[in-house]
Formats: sequence, structure tokens, C-alpha cells
Amino acid sequence: MKDNILFRAIINVVMILLLLMAVVMNISVFTNYQSLAVVSGSMEPTLPYGSLIVISPQKEYEVEDIVTFHSTGDGEVKRFTHRIVSINEGLVSTKGDANNAIDPSPTSLSRAEGKVVVTIPYIGYLVMFFEKRWVKVAAILLVLLWMAVELELAKRRKKLKNQEGESLMKEGGEHPEEIVAEAGKLKNQEGENPMKEGGESPEEIAQEAGKRKEE
Repeated sequence: MKDNILFRAIINVVMILLLLMAVVMNISVFTNYQSLAVVSGSMEPTLPYGSLIVISPQKEYEVEDIVTFHSTGDGEVKRFTHRIVSINEGLVSTKGDANNAIDPSPTSLSRAEGKVVVTIPYIGYLVMFFEKRWVKVAAILLVLLWMAVELELAKRRKKLKNQEGESLMKEGGEHPEEIVAEAGKLKNQEGENPMKEGGESPEEIAQEAGKRKEE
């Protein structure tokens, strides 16, 4: 019994972790924020490798803001997150805190996805792990398995509860229908008792009254 409780506790913790990771990785679906993993050391020590950053779009960006930009053109979208060191007519010069020089080419502010507003160390490692295709498939299968197990356990608990109820009724010696029938008999007997205590039924009283009237 204790082993089952421990096993279910572990499974529940894993499910909660998966749920939290799903929310973190898809936060952009519910809000204007977006979560990303830091996959390089160009912004250390401000943004250590393996950290999780949360970015938020801004109407205006200022020098010293740490901003995530995306690449242009077709193909896979690439991003980099660097600090703005200067702004000139819609073009910004950026630099990684760990780099010795400014980035070679200016970047258009139209490519800015958002300013870094939150940094959480180490959580980025989990994000990078869950972004792998086979991990996503395994996580979905695990959730489906967990749901199937919980449904089966719920059915077993319901069946056990019904069996316990039937056992209690057998120990009491009477079925609920028998109890209802017995209650009905007692009620009828209570209705008959007043007539027996008086000694005469309503019909006998009526006949007696008629005789007296004739006399």
C-alpha cells in the first residue's frame, strides 16, 4: 500500500513538472511574453548559459536594454540576445557582455522581439531538453498513460466502495427494500391500533347509532 502511494506521488510530481514546462514553453499563447533558453555564453555573466529568459515586446527600446532579435530571410528563424549600445535612426548597434567588440552589423529595430524582463538560471537546460522531438513524444505518451491509469484506479475505487456497501447491508441482515416494506407494515399497524383500543370499528358505531334512532 505504501509503495503504491509513493509511486503515485512520484508520478504526480512528474505530471506537475510536465505541466509547468508546457506552460513555460508556451507562455506566448496566453500572454504577450515569450520564454527562451540561453544557448550561448555571449551575455555572461548577466545571462549565463542554460538560463531561461522571458522577453516582452516594447513600444520603444533604449540604450543598455538587453533585447532579443530575430534573423531575416527564409529558413529557420535564428535569434540572438545582446545589449543595445547605440541607436541611430531605427538601427541599433549591439554587443554581448562577454564579447570584446560590438557586433559587426547594425540591426533594425523592426527585428526586435522583446526586452529581457526575467532571468531564471538553469531552467533553460530543461527547456532545451524538452524541445527535442523524442522528448515531446515521450512526454505526450506518459501523460496519456497517466490518464489511463487514473481512470482505471477510479473505476476500481468505485467498485470497491460498492462492494463495501453491499457487505454492510448483508451484515445488517436486511436489504433496503425490506426495510422500506417493514416501515410500511409498522405504519399500518399504528393506524389499526386506535380502533382496537376503542373496541369498536367505525361500521359498528354507525349501526349502533341507527338502532338508537329507530327506538
